[in-house]
Amino acid sequence: MDRCGGLRLRLTGLALLAFTAISNQSYFHLTLFILSLFLNATFAIRRVLTPIASAITLAAICLVLHLFLLIIVQITYVQKNLSITFKRILGLSYFFCSPDANSECEKHSWNVYVGVVTELCLASVLFWARRRSFSRIEYTAESQVESVDLKQIYLLTPISIIFWALLFPSWLDFLWILASWLLFSLIGEKRHRLSAAPFILTFASILLLLQYISGLMNFQGIMLEKLGLHSGVGPAAFYPLLIKMLLSIPFYMMRYFDGRYLEAFSTFENLETETIPNAPATSMRWPSVTAASLESVNHLEWVVPYICLFTCILYVCLQYMYILIHGEWLVLSNYQWFSSAVRPLASAVWLPFCFMFLLIFVYMKSLDTSMDVLRKSTSIFARTLATSYDTLIAVSLCCFAGYNLSIAGIVLLMLSLTIFITAGQKCTLACLATTLLLSVQWLMSFVTYSFHLPIYIYPQNCTSGHEVIIDHNIAKWFGFSLNQTWPVIILLLIISMRSALSEEESKWLIEVQRSDAEEDAASLLKFLLKKWMYKFGVEVCSIVGVILACCHHDIFGLYFLVVVSFLRICRRWLQKLVWSSYTNMTLTVLIIEYLFTLGLPHQFSHCHDYFWSEWNAEVKEFFVLSFTISSSPKFIADFIFLFLILIQKNAFNREEEHLDDDNTPLSEADFNQPIPALYNDFISTKGNLLAYIHTAVFLYSHWVSMIIILICSINDGTILSFGYIIAVFLFMWKGISLYACHSFKSVLIYWNCLVYYNIFLIAVKILYLDAFCKFGFAFPCWLERVIGLRCVSNECPGYYKKTSLIYDVICFVILIYQMRVFNSWYFQFVIMDYRADSILGSRGGQLLLELKRRETQKNNRRLQSNVRCLWMMIEEEDKLAPVSIGSPPQSHEEIKRSGYYHQVSERFFPLPNSDINFEQEQTSFLISHEFEESIRENLDTTTMVEKTVEVLDSVRVTMMHIFQLLNNPEWLYRISKGDAFVAHVLDKDKKRIKAVLKDRLRIADTEDKLRELHKDLVVHEDFQSVASSNILWNEALSEYRAIHPAFKFLYCFSHSIIAQSQLICFILMLIVHLSKSSLISFPLPLMVFFWGVLAIPRPPKSFWLITASYIQFLIVFRLLFCNELVLALIGKRNISDNNPFSIQRLLAMDPDINGSYWDIALLAMVFFHRYKLLRLGMWRNDFQVREQYLSLGDDIVSEEDSENMGESMSCEKFCKALLMKKTQSSMDWYPWMVGCDVLCLILISFFYSMIGQGGSGNVLLDMQVARLPRWFAYTLICVFVIMIVDRWLYLSKQTKFRFFYYISLVVLLHVVIFLFVPSITGSMVTWNRLSISLYLIKSAYLLMSAWHMRNGYPSVMNRDILASGSGIFRLIILKIYLNIPFLFELRTVMDWTFTSTALTMADFIRMENYYNEVEAQHCWILFDHWLDNYFPTRKGRPTPTSGKFFKGVLSVVILIVIILAPILLFAFLNSFGTRAPPKRLHFKASIEGYPFLYSTDAVFNDETMPHLSTHNMQALVNELTNLEESDIKRRALSFISDYTFKDVFLINLTPDSLQNWDISLPGKKQLVAKLQSLKTTQIVFEISLLRPVGSTQRSHEFILAAALTSKQSKIFLDLINGNITTARMSFPLAQYLLAPPNGHLQPADAINLALKRIHSMSTWQYHGDYWSITWDQKFVIFVDRVIPSWMSIVVGSGGMVAMYVAVILVVGRFVREIVRTPIHKAMIENIPNCENLLRLFHDIYVVREKRQFYLESRLYGKLVFLMRSPETLIRWCRYRVKVKNE
Repeated sequence: MDRCGGLRLRLTGLALLAFTAISNQSYFHLTLFILSLFLNATFAIRRVLTPIASAITLAAICLVLHLFLLIIVQITYVQKNLSITFKRILGLSYFFCSPDANSECEKHSWNVYVGVVTELCLASVLFWARRRSFSRIEYTAESQVESVDLKQIYLLTPISIIFWALLFPSWLDFLWILASWLLFSLIGEKRHRLSAAPFILTFASILLLLQYISGLMNFQGIMLEKLGLHSGVGPAAFYPLLIKMLLSIPFYMMRYFDGRYLEAFSTFENLETETIPNAPATSMRWPSVTAASLESVNHLEWVVPYICLFTCILYVCLQYMYILIHGEWLVLSNYQWFSSAVRPLASAVWLPFCFMFLLIFVYMKSLDTSMDVLRKSTSIFARTLATSYDTLIAVSLCCFAGYNLSIAGIVLLMLSLTIFITAGQKCTLACLATTLLLSVQWLMSFVTYSFHLPIYIYPQNCTSGHEVIIDHNIAKWFGFSLNQTWPVIILLLIISMRSALSEEESKWLIEVQRSDAEEDAASLLKFLLKKWMYKFGVEVCSIVGVILACCHHDIFGLYFLVVVSFLRICRRWLQKLVWSSYTNMTLTVLIIEYLFTLGLPHQFSHCHDYFWSEWNAEVKEFFVLSFTISSSPKFIADFIFLFLILIQKNAFNREEEHLDDDNTPLSEADFNQPIPALYNDFISTKGNLLAYIHTAVFLYSHWVSMIIILICSINDGTILSFGYIIAVFLFMWKGISLYACHSFKSVLIYWNCLVYYNIFLIAVKILYLDAFCKFGFAFPCWLERVIGLRCVSNECPGYYKKTSLIYDVICFVILIYQMRVFNSWYFQFVIMDYRADSILGSRGGQLLLELKRRETQKNNRRLQSNVRCLWMMIEEEDKLAPVSIGSPPQSHEEIKRSGYYHQVSERFFPLPNSDINFEQEQTSFLISHEFEESIRENLDTTTMVEKTVEVLDSVRVTMMHIFQLLNNPEWLYRISKGDAFVAHVLDKDKKRIKAVLKDRLRIADTEDKLRELHKDLVVHEDFQSVASSNILWNEALSEYRAIHPAFKFLYCFSHSIIAQSQLICFILMLIVHLSKSSLISFPLPLMVFFWGVLAIPRPPKSFWLITASYIQFLIVFRLLFCNELVLALIGKRNISDNNPFSIQRLLAMDPDINGSYWDIALLAMVFFHRYKLLRLGMWRNDFQVREQYLSLGDDIVSEEDSENMGESMSCEKFCKALLMKKTQSSMDWYPWMVGCDVLCLILISFFYSMIGQGGSGNVLLDMQVARLPRWFAYTLICVFVIMIVDRWLYLSKQTKFRFFYYISLVVLLHVVIFLFVPSITGSMVTWNRLSISLYLIKSAYLLMSAWHMRNGYPSVMNRDILASGSGIFRLIILKIYLNIPFLFELRTVMDWTFTSTALTMADFIRMENYYNEVEAQHCWILFDHWLDNYFPTRKGRPTPTSGKFFKGVLSVVILIVIILAPILLFAFLNSFGTRAPPKRLHFKASIEGYPFLYSTDAVFNDETMPHLSTHNMQALVNELTNLEESDIKRRALSFISDYTFKDVFLINLTPDSLQNWDISLPGKKQLVAKLQSLKTTQIVFEISLLRPVGSTQRSHEFILAAALTSKQSKIFLDLINGNITTARMSFPLAQYLLAPPNGHLQPADAINLALKRIHSMSTWQYHGDYWSITWDQKFVIFVDRVIPSWMSIVVGSGGMVAMYVAVILVVGRFVREIVRTPIHKAMIENIPNCENLLRLFHDIYVVREKRQFYLESRLYGKLVFLMRSPETLIRWCRYRVKVKNE
């Protein structure tokens, strides 16, 4: 046997011996147990005691004898004669008993049987190992089996000790707790563990022996159980032994592994100084007695965790003693072993135990992993935490003191301040003192709890003696309150981890300098983290101070406000001077606040009179007198504010250290000095993230600030906030001239006035609400309503909103932030840029006109060259015509049939439009090369795993291509390329201006100075050379391509918004009008449609000025006249909901009309558009641009005169410019205009009931019953007429008619939407969604129509017919267009009618059919090419798996979804809708033909019609589940699975009828006679369920007529005659009912059949005047959800069959039309290349537009010949491989 095998054999034997000894309780097993403990000790302490071989031999002999006796006692004769005492001494058990034996056969637990097995195994092991004794095993074999983790096995020792004491609470086990402090202190080093191991093993062995002996004896009594001596029987004796044995294993293992290194040292001195190898030298140690440890480690670092550990152990000891002394102990029976004291003890000490374990594991010095790993974290959060750890401790202490007001809290606050402001040894001492105080407070809290202090309640004005009563309130006042374990342990944990986590200053912040902040965004973030209080400390303190002043509502809030206001008006040097005094005064005030808040104990405060006792409660609250406890979060915020003040004090004291970064505000610095070189011009050097951040902060933040201030002032809605509005309006009106034409100090003065006004408002509101109101000085109610201040104590009638300070605080924060931005040198670059814009003047307008002129010239050249080339081609064809053709054709019919082969030869192929620059070609090669190559290399021999990877790669490639739309958004860049070009050119010019003028531009703060600079600039040669550069366009494109992909989308998106700012303004003007739908907002859409969108080239300056003025008027008007006082005077309550034309609504004074945010959005967008025009140099030109772009004008007066002349142009000139002939545009909006008309038609067809009277609102139902209103038919006729007229105007290009038609549509739209519809519906357009939708859609139509009138109609020459295809999407649209009945025919006939053409109608229709077929094939080709780019199939290889997945699987899924759509829709119909609970249920019962016998109502509430509870719902499901398996059960379970308890309602019907039985005497006699006759009489039950659905009520009816049996007729007859008073009858009325989304109420047959609830038993009574019915079972109604109205239209009234028919006929036919290939169309559908054919169509359209009718006929004849000649068509459509240029 090898050494490792012997060691394993010995461990196995020890384990078997231990389990055998504890498996049964007897003296024999006690001997084995003692032997087991002895052998375990010899194995653990191996170098001190050598294992004795005789002990192993003795154990083997005892085991053999015991097994032999165990077999003998199973004999019946032995069982009869063996005494019970002898059996129990030897531990013999009877397993097999004879029936006639006198002895009893005991039933043993599992441990006895397992013990016998282990005893047998142990005997076998001992006899098998007789050849080699355990004593000969060499321990050097342990190195072969030791694991690295076993070095730390000693850490399990404290855990075992704690769990031992917890699971078995007793006085003996209490010794573990007492010794734990010493053990935990010494367990960190091996020499101490070796010294403590004998004590631990001896004490554990003694406890185990006592536990074993108590199982043999019969100990009774609570005292013995508290000593730990409980006598258990069977499992109650086995389980404690087993658990304690398992918990003692770490003791033996610790001594075993610590002792294995003893042989490496020869002397005892080596043993004392030996430590574990590889222990980290930098980690902190527990206290050691050696002087070396005290010299190498700071002796204060270990004191705090040492105290924490001692406190936890002491708390556990106290808690343990309390449980042992005062706990409720229950005497355990002999079959119980788990004490009742375990649970309260564990709940009380588990948290301290966790803290102890954490301390042990963190500060244990023998861990291989040092705690320095925590300090090496590279995350910003970890580094920030390390450098701010003392701040975390201070804030935590403040939170604790704030939530636990006490005397101890004051000391903790002082200590927190000390920790916050000190460092090094002083901070460590403060942490030590804090730990001591928290520990004492924690322990004393438990002591006061254990003494059971009385809790006295002292009412106000009570009387008491002079003695001091120590009660719970006194203890809490000193800080000894209950339930402090959690916060105290968390605080102690934070403080104890300080030495492991804290760093005085992080290296990564030390290295950051001011110059690094100009490198990148990360360096800027680091610099701000390091110097945030140095740069912004005063501003942060001011903001926090104002917030606290608004939250306090007491005298301390006034203090904060006064101090912040004073500091705000001080200069920085004065702030620095008074800051120390400010800090000390604030500290004093906060201590006074804490003392005032704390007050005195109740027995002194409630039972003694003070001079303030008679004051009002609000006055006491204002002065924060005793007994008026403030909010704890408020007090914590006050101390955090003090911390900020202390940080700023430190920043002031260290300002001399920052000589390279002067923090003096620019308003106080020498403004004439140049901008320091440390600051970079972020406007001229764009391209990185840092420049974009600076742009957002310094260039645009003041505009955002004004918008936020405006929003706050409007939300405040008081007269006092008008100051904000006026200031913002003035700043917006001034625009960039505020900064360009005024000195910087004057700009600061303007903004400072707004800051002071803001502080004034805050002061007024705080003084009035917090001081005047509480002292009883309140304004009259009318004045409060005017100024918007509401005093709570002033009881005014009516309701008005509460005064809020939140908006003033937001304004203060924004203003302080903005003033800090202004005082930065960076803002000087913004001012210089604005002044450069003023110098450039109208340069941008000239550039835009130049671009437009260049595009017009290019279009004219292209048009002329194209027509000329066509004529030359026709002449060449005529020259090459064969002689056999004869004379040339003379008519169109002859021309179209005279085509010949020479006309379609390759020589006469249509020429491509090479000079057309389509930017789509630039984006066709953006596919990633890496993904293409990986997909193209697919082989058919790939495995399934590889194919799966291919599928995933295909999905990944698809997502990459979609992401390319964002990564390279040239599609978005095309929208704004004009404005981007102008901005680029102007940026280049401004950069040169700054380089030439330098600081002269910054100092030029008036118009005269700018004019002088302009004169100097005109003659400057360098600037002129740059301005005349011819490569500006290429530079602009190069700049765009050089942008980082991460910012390219942001760049394109922002420029697209800027480019379309005019359109956004128009849309917002329409939305503002819709949000109010009033007469006062009506000028806005009129200005849009009659002026703005028709102005050429753009709306003039006066338009935007008038618009801005009017929207400001709207804002002010609504604020003035929506005031509570004004509304009360004009009769707000008299507004009629059915009168949309009331004066209040016409003037937008109805408070229900919102839209203020739209007003702000419009105002902001108008001024933003003005800002854009000013920046791009397009503000001062209305219809012309001055020739000299650098001209500011030699004479300002002449410039103003020219502007006034341009602005005063007459209406005649305006109309003349609009109606004059224009060049043809390149943009065609007509398809979108048609889409708008079609969308309007669809909306009117389906939702016509929302804008008119008549009809049910469901077009399908109205068509079924032929009930469509007449006005709907007239409307459809008008819409069709409008579409026809619009098509005629589009084709004829009649500008004058289009203008008058446009005016008519505008007038008609506004009259219909805002006059007719409200008068019919009785509600405003603002609340009519259909009207809003129609108005917005038609407005979009009018905007596009106006665009064509302003820019000209499109021409086919300005578009590439080959680039118009968009693959599968265009094909789908084309197929939809062709499959709509009569649409193609109507459009084609209209085109032929309204277009000048040489073709006949048949030829025209035929040509359009040809074009549609070729266009569809072209779309297929594009789609195939697109798929081939994504999933190419290489030559000689099969289609890759990725392509099959994308094309095949996706197609299969789409088709299956289409096929199953109706089924899925109806299957999940109840999941789509919303819950509509019943509102009321009406139940009636009557005999047919006679008045109701019984009538009652149930209203939806918790009594009469509640939800079925979850318990009852589950009971119902369980009842169904427990039924026998059948189809009925399965149907019932399937039915109920669709409902939750919220969909099921329980009906509680009142027994007595709510109505009397009103029947006349003759009628009653007739009823009696009918009941006596043999005729069939029926009883009728009627149930009516009403539930709200939207704004309507939906009713569900249920009627049941049941024939009365002769017995029931006899019962009714006896009840009426009074022969009986009560009768029970059963009727076929189901208990469970179903309310479907639509239709009648019906029985829930699935549930009723399963539960056999078809009939309901009831008790009937007749009281002479009324009837009573009591049902045995309550009715239950399952309520289906209500599907939305749009879904009900989709579902229709035909149900699933009708929908399936629609899917088959419509969708199926459409899909089949796309995929089928008839033989007669094979020639067209297999064309590989449609480019030549499409160019031929394009040429025909071009010559038709230019009225070259002979060319049209000739080209059409060529087309006809191509379609007739397949051979020629193949030659024209031959596929050509395109070589891609990399």
